[in-house]
Amino acid sequence: MCIRDSSGVLATRSSDVPARHQTLHAAISWSFDLLDPSEQTLFRRLAPFNGGFTAEAASAVSDMPLEDAWDGIESLLSKSLLSRPADVGKARFNMLETLREFALEELQRTEEQIDVAGRHARFFLGLAEAAEPQLTGASQDAAFAALSQEIENIRSALRYSMQTQDVDLGLRLVSSIWRFWHTSGQMIEGRRWLEQLLAGPDCSTTVRAKALEALAGLAYWQADSELAWSSYQEALDLYRADGDQVHEAEVLYGMSMTATWMGDLSAGTALAAEARALFEAQGDRAKVGEALMAQGFALLQAREYDAARPLWDEALDISRELADEALVVTQLAGIAAIEFHADDRTAALRIALEGLALAREHENVALSVWLLDFIAAFTVADAPTTAVRVAGAADALRVAAGGGMRIEDLHIESARSAASRSLSPAESEAAWAAGRAMTLDQAAAAVDELRLGSAPATERPR
Repeated sequence: MCIRDSSGVLATRSSDVPARHQTLHAAISWSFDLLDPSEQTLFRRLAPFNGGFTAEAASAVSDMPLEDAWDGIESLLSKSLLSRPADVGKARFNMLETLREFALEELQRTEEQIDVAGRHARFFLGLAEAAEPQLTGASQDAAFAALSQEIENIRSALRYSMQTQDVDLGLRLVSSIWRFWHTSGQMIEGRRWLEQLLAGPDCSTTVRAKALEALAGLAYWQADSELAWSSYQEALDLYRADGDQVHEAEVLYGMSMTATWMGDLSAGTALAAEARALFEAQGDRAKVGEALMAQGFALLQAREYDAARPLWDEALDISRELADEALVVTQLAGIAAIEFHADDRTAALRIALEGLALAREHENVALSVWLLDFIAAFTVADAPTTAVRVAGAADALRVAAGGGMRIEDLHIESARSAASRSLSPAESEAAWAAGRAMTLDQAAAAVDELRLGSAPATERPR
């Protein structure tokens, strides 16, 4: 079997390329021939890396002791066969693409390419699973940064799992970092990997259950409630058959939020209570906070705002205590909605702005887009044109990220709809189109123009 390179295309043989490339190929071949056998081995075993690597990764994938890997890396650096990117620190290394293609050719000439590619995939599976518990709580920024740095290697590992039909490996990898796919605005890609792998050969029951839970999580944030519900339901059945009450509780929480979004407030309330009871029995304070939010969400959707607010406040206190900033942002959005419905737009805007600043600080694309819509809706009466631009930006960014909830589902009129009472159709459409062309940074900058009572004269509603 032949493993393909990171782009899914086999490395091109030197006889298939123009003369100038053949000359380059010959030069690389000459440099390679000057290496001693251990350096040649390391060089070709580094071929699977895409986007750089650490010495620890090189040691694991090359199957060499770390000290030997370090020595080999330093030697290859001195011969200009590796580089050390200036912007990522001294502990990370890279190989130019032309060199990597040559290394891949050399690897393919041996009988070890499957073993090397497998070690590469298993290394990044281990990295992803080690990062998983860090994707919530105080360490989430470092975990997200590490995964972002290794995303091309992770994609290569996922392609390996598809090509070799190692479904368990692929599903374990992609499902362990579903929160990364969501937060970074790459929900379409994460969902695609999950769906492709789940449609492949059978995998173990525990792996399938977790993959379905991950798929449900992404579908939920894409506002695809039907897929989220069916995936959660199948995962729940598998977890219960296995007697896994920890994951059962997590799925019940997800099902509660999904049921509430779908309008079944009775089911949402009951499922949240069931999840909370299990979390309390397990002594999981963080998860108890999530269940409180789920109970508060059902009350918010039932328009029982006075009853909902204490639950949201308690959930927020727990999230702040545990430094789970993503949940803090989500809960600030919910509390902002409650304040808006209590006719306190000033408080609603202040809380939403706090949430946006926090989401931006932690580079949470999905929640940043969510808060842009809130802020636009809360300020449209004072600055309709700018509010519609911000809402247009949120709409385009939401589509690019793979979908998402809309504030109308929280009984809040969108800025675009509300602005129709103060802007002409042409003005509204122009503002909307301008917003849809914005980047996230531009949209966040436009938010600075939105302050209650301080809109420029041209923004005053007519």
